[in-house]
Amino acid sequence: MRPNMKADPRSWLLAWFAGHAKIDQDNIKPDTNYIERGLLDSFAFIALISDVEQEFRIRFSDGDFRKTDFLTISGLASIIERKMK
Repeated sequence: MRPNMKADPRSWLLAWFAGHAKIDQDNIKPDTNYIERGLLDSFAFIALISDVEQEFRIRFSDGDFRKTDFLTISGLASIIERKMK
């Protein structure tokens, strides 16, 4: 199941997490560190990366994974938006 909201990465990510992290979309905050909170296991993390790259037609660099922004929905949405320009 992949959300279809290409125009808004933040909304797309919230919907993705609601579907893959088994958490109600209303209960996840965009600034929550999804790794620290344990919302994704390693397989779900790989699925997230793959789905984002495919949906938004971007590629993450090694440096992107090192950014603390990458660990929150807001931060990840910002990275996606920068890469889409």
